[in-house]
Amino acid sequence: GQTHMSIKYLTPVLSSPALHSLILHKDNPDTADILSDVKSGISCCRSGHFGYELEIKSILCRIWYRLLLLADTADSLNLPQNTQAAIDNDRIKQAILFIEEKHMDALTLDEIAASIHVSKSECCRCFQRALGVTPFEYLMKYRIFESTRKMMRGAPVAASISTLAASVGFNSPSYYNKLFKKYMNCTPTEYKKSIQNRAKENGQAIP
Repeated sequence: GQTHMSIKYLTPVLSSPALHSLILHKDNPDTADILSDVKSGISCCRSGHFGYELEIKSILCRIWYRLLLLADTADSLNLPQNTQAAIDNDRIKQAILFIEEKHMDALTLDEIAASIHVSKSECCRCFQRALGVTPFEYLMKYRIFESTRKMMRGAPVAASISTLAASVGFNSPSYYNKLFKKYMNCTPTEYKKSIQNRAKENGQAIP
């Protein structure tokens, strides 16, 4: 299921200290292929040719696969891996799984910290060290991400913005709209409309 896939493929990349800052350069054998894929993806988006969405998904999967390999062989980047980083990695993996499972609930910092058996302050420091965001920021971004997935799948809850917001843990539709625009540079309604327009252009069923 989603949790198994997250543990195996998502969390290792998100929690790898070696990938917090990655410079893509054509002369670096560790990143040359990723840079090439990024350029291909940009060209594909600009072309807008028939089926480009599928090609983009393929390119993104390939990029993620390459990042996963780098996370698994971080020593090849010659970056120091200390004990604290290892501890942070383990804690972050558990915290992310907890957030994925409980994101639709009214989660508190206390609960997130308790899930990895640390204090609230240490939980915040751990997230900052490993991901560069606070636990709350990660939770909000994850909720927004989940809502876009529901819109793309045409889930029944996506028929209403207020229902969609509630399904991913937002009590206030207006706050959901505000954060959505912050992270996605458009409103939920605009995002949903763009999905419908693309589906219509490609002769697909409109979600």
